[in-house]
Amino acid sequence: MRKLHMPAYRVRGFINSIFKFAMPPVLAILIAICLSACGDRAKLTNDQLLQNALTAASGPKADWQKARAFAAKAVKQNQNDARAHVMLALSLEQCGQVGGAIDEIRKAVALDPKDFMALFTNGRMLYENDRIGDSIAPLKEAYKIHPENDNVLVLLAESSAKLGRFKEAAGYYATLAKHPMYKDRAEPLNEIGVLYVSQKDYPRALAFFNGAYRKAPSNHIVALNLGVLYDVHLKDPSNAIKYYNKYQELTMRNPELEPVRDKLKRRIEVLQSSNKL
Repeated sequence: MRKLHMPAYRVRGFINSIFKFAMPPVLAILIAICLSACGDRAKLTNDQLLQNALTAASGPKADWQKARAFAAKAVKQNQNDARAHVMLALSLEQCGQVGGAIDEIRKAVALDPKDFMALFTNGRMLYENDRIGDSIAPLKEAYKIHPENDNVLVLLAESSAKLGRFKEAAGYYATLAKHPMYKDRAEPLNEIGVLYVSQKDYPRALAFFNGAYRKAPSNHIVALNLGVLYDVHLKDPSNAIKYYNKYQELTMRNPELEPVRDKLKRRIEVLQSSNKL
């Protein structure tokens, strides 16, 4: 969720700090591979290799080097097996070979352009490696296949926001706000509020920040964003002080945020002094 950059007094979101895209989709893809590979092991050698790769990559002691070796052999045996390319891409990514991973996942998409996991993983890898413009196309294709998938919505919203596509980003966040996983969470509404701040539409920004605050009154970033909005953009020191104090209260037990609290204390003093003049 984007929040304040001290001491510049800007709102920001926090969605990137909440959602990590690497491992959950990896696990989902592995499950998909397992389900499709377990049907006829004796007949399909690649299925056995992919099952071995899955086993190596699973659990707290996952051995991605071993998984990569099995996946590479599966690709060598059958260049047209999209699942093998997906597994190899994931293994290469986890072994730090990002360029090779992106090449392999693109091969998977070329072999099966309607495979949701291949498309999503392609978009995710591009997004996470700062190739935002390239990530949009595969993510949109994945969205067509599974428009209810929350991970796709998050990535499309974030990608659109980073590319300056305000209306698209707001639309994806609005859809995410209705998703069963996030209908009671503050993140999507906060992100829309941040977008409206960037457009200098402060009344709408306030409406969305208030909506986020109602959903999560204990979220310190939403409280901080409200404080910044009232302070910097709405010129309302009383409400700014209120939410800055709320931030102090919510983060009191977090020593890592002490520098932010110190800066806010000084800001509160300035606002209080100006109120007395």
